[in-house]
This record gives sequence, structure tokens and C-alpha cells, in this order.
Amino acid sequence: MTMTAFIDKAKIPTKLELETQIKTLGYNFRFNENFNLFDEFGGDCELDGQETFFEIYFIKKEEVISEMPSLDKDLDNYDSAFSFIWGADSIAGACISIISVALIDLCNSKVVFDDFEVWYDREKLLEEIPMFLEEENTNIDEAIKENLAFDKKKKSEKITNIILWSLLIITMLLMNRKIISWHIPSLLLVSVLIKSVIDHNKKRKFKH
Repeated sequence: MTMTAFIDKAKIPTKLELETQIKTLGYNFRFNENFNLFDEFGGDCELDGQETFFEIYFIKKEEVISEMPSLDKDLDNYDSAFSFIWGADSIAGACISIISVALIDLCNSKVVFDDFEVWYDREKLLEEIPMFLEEENTNIDEAIKENLAFDKKKKSEKITNIILWSLLIITMLLMNRKIISWHIPSLLLVSVLIKSVIDHNKKRKFKH
């Protein structure tokens, strides 16, 4: 996804000015040491203790307009733009929205969501931030549930293996004492071997 903030190059705020303005928004946000608005790999920051990263491109206004000729905003007072690019990371989306709000407050930046060619004003950006955070919390909850289910399944499989091997050993001992016939140990051995093959194939499939 891409969000672009049009800006007058002469009015670009410093990192410190951005940080100061963002603090007034009330978010637990901070730029990491490597953050740099003029480096495509400079989108290094964190929100609520969660680190994230996004790409930043400082480009000429004309580059954006050439790709989105339908933009109808008055951009005469802007000569440049910051293009923020991120993927499925909701925290990155929230951070970009926060930075965009600060750019609007500090230098009257105009922001467009490139994917749908939709203009975002300050209020719209502030509305989006809690949505990004809620999406991230949902993703975390789902990941926790998946891990718990996986751990429960592994524990269940381990118990099953212990039971099968225990039964196999017991029946082998009973067979040696001629208390039972060879049929029962043989069936258990086959069951153990089949389960071992199935578990092995699952592990190989998971690795690939």
C-alpha cells in the first residue's frame, strides 16, 4: 500500500520537529535511531513498543501526478512529495498515518492514498489510526490462538505416541511370556509405523 504526502521542499520539518508535533497527538510513538525521511530504507520507528519498518521515497510532485492524472487538488504550492510504502503490517500503516498528520499540522501537507486515489484530510487520518491498531490486536489474538492450538495438538500427539509405544512394549513382554498371541503386538507395531510415517510426512510438508 502507498500513501503520499505532498509538501513544499522549503518547509520540510526536521526529525525533532516531527517528534515534538507527534507527541501532541497523544500516541506512544517514537522514531528509532535509523529513521530518515530521505532514505528509502529509513522508515524505522515504533508504536506502543512494537517496532515497524516502511519504505520512504522523496520524489518530485510531477512523478506522482503523472501516475495519477485524475488528482483534482490544487497542488501549485507543492513541489515535492514523500511516498510511504508498506505491506500487511498494520503498525506501519498506523505510523505512516501519524507522521502524515504531523506533516499536515507543520507544513499544510496534502495526503493521498494512492491505491484508491483518495484524498485523506487530518480527520480521516486520525480515524484510520485506531482501525490499524485494532487490526493489529486482532492479528496478535489470532496468532496466539493458533500457537495455543498448535501446542495443544503437539502435546496430544506426544501423549498418543507414548501410549502406543507403552502398549507395544507391554504386549511384546506378554507375548514373550506366551500370555497373548503375536497378533496384538503386530497390529500395534503396524499402527506405530503408520503413525510415524504420517508424522514424518507432516514435518516435511511444514518445512517446505
